[in-house]
Amino acid sequence: MNEILETYFSETYMRVIYGFILGWTVFSIIYILRVWRFKDTSKVNEYLFDSIPSVFTTLGVLGTFLGIFYGLIDFKETDITGSIPKLLAGMKTAFLSSIIGISLSLVLGKLAQIGWSKAEGSSPPKPNSEISILQDISETLNNINNQSLQNHKDVQAMLSSNKDSIRNQVQALALGFADVSNSSTQQTELLGKLEKGLLRDEDSVVAQLIAIKNDQVASANDAKAEIKKITKTLGENHKLLTQKFDDFSELLAKNNTEALVDVMKSATEQFNAQMSELCRETSAREFC
Repeated sequence: MNEILETYFSETYMRVIYGFILGWTVFSIIYILRVWRFKDTSKVNEYLFDSIPSVFTTLGVLGTFLGIFYGLIDFKETDITGSIPKLLAGMKTAFLSSIIGISLSLVLGKLAQIGWSKAEGSSPPKPNSEISILQDISETLNNINNQSLQNHKDVQAMLSSNKDSIRNQVQALALGFADVSNSSTQQTELLGKLEKGLLRDEDSVVAQLIAIKNDQVASANDAKAEIKKITKTLGENHKLLTQKFDDFSELLAKNNTEALVDVMKSATEQFNAQMSELCRETSAREFC
């Protein structure tokens, strides 16, 4: 028996594995006893408590693979007979660690399950996650509703306290708008009158300009007619003088002095009479 134990615990890494198994066993027993003693699941970590059986199984499997590794690490194909004892020792270690881990997992796992059930039976039931979430939502909605009611009351109180002030301000604004409207109406009427006056003045100025232009055109036409008449009279006088000078030439040719004087006198009188008549007509038209 001593030789077997010496073989199992001779290697350091196997001592570490068994140390882990022993330490987890002590921790598990203390944790389970705490639940049994206080009968309150809040005294322990639920996740760590549920991990007790799986950790034993994991340590047993780890010991199995380490034992197999220990048996095969120095295995020599050229010396199979000499390598078999070490291989068997590693296999024994592997199976023993696996048996210990699984056994402790079953036993302590069952004890943990029983202790947890008793603790839950004596503790008030915990609401599940859905109910807890609904309760939180309900509390939040209630808080929001209460806050909204309080805000509504505050707003009503503020409106009540400022009601008269707001009414006075609104009335003042209404009066101000009325004054602005009246002033705008008066300004509009004034602008309308000014526009009408400007239109009348404009029509009067245009009519006067048109009359002046028509007078100027009439005067120009009259002057043009007089100029034409004067030009015509001058032409006729020129023709008459030419004829008289021709007659004068003929008289000179005949050496008839008396006839020349009569002709000159008659031509001069006729010319003066025509010029006097033309001047009277021109003066009469200009002064009319």
